[in-house]
Amino acid sequence: MNKMKKKLVLFASVTIALASCQTTPKEDYSWIKKGLDVASAQLQLSAEEVSGTGMLPRSIRTGYDMDFLCRQLERDSSTFKDSLRAQPTADQLGKRRLCGVHDWTSGFFPGSLWYAYELTGNDTLKTQAIQYTNLLNPVRYYKGTHDLGFMINCSYGNAERLAPNDTIAAVMRETADNLCGRFNDSISAIRSWDFGTWNFPVIIDNMMNLDLLFNVAKATGDNKYKDIAIKHAMTTMNNHFRPDYTCWHVVSYNNDGTVERKQTHQGKN
Repeated sequence: MNKMKKKLVLFASVTIALASCQTTPKEDYSWIKKGLDVASAQLQLSAEEVSGTGMLPRSIRTGYDMDFLCRQLERDSSTFKDSLRAQPTADQLGKRRLCGVHDWTSGFFPGSLWYAYELTGNDTLKTQAIQYTNLLNPVRYYKGTHDLGFMINCSYGNAERLAPNDTIAAVMRETADNLCGRFNDSISAIRSWDFGTWNFPVIIDNMMNLDLLFNVAKATGDNKYKDIAIKHAMTTMNNHFRPDYTCWHVVSYNNDGTVERKQTHQGKN
């Protein structure tokens, strides 16, 4: 009798399980594949069209709402680069805007190629990712920006992760050294900009460049990179955020580490 009950219970369980499988709608993930296919095609087309120019895709040209931009910069208009005021000509609107390897966005295109290759396994994307990553080799010697993490971690950092070779580590370490060269011990922060009327400006965006330092610290076992990244992050945590957890765009410091001023140079408030 007990054996019969066990069989009945087992039969009922299997029947319920099968019924639930049949009634549960199957999730449709085809939109993900479509999105990847479209993105991959766009990236490959851009890579082919820009190949040989020594440039990288940056954005699509659009017009600016100049009244809004000028209102945002009323407090410190002297730091507003006049080049941003130039409206695209009619024949430029909607067209691709290119940039050189020293532009702060230069790492984004090779980084996107690496991510697309990772998700699709498409070897054409890998070849193009290598091509445009190698284009950024001169950045390893560049000391004029804090955006080195954007530029090198997005490109060479992803290359090291997805197609490692024995030349990448040196590029990343040299770049990290240059980023560390912008660190001030008295202020405990990495300087962002070398223009404007600020004494020592640090922008919130700089936090996204710290990944390069953490990755190089992990690769080399040298904690000086990690220590600088953490000190910068702590200084940002202490001074950039308002009580409601919104943040200032720029905090500038005096040489003794006290705050010179807080403001927004780009953004709404």
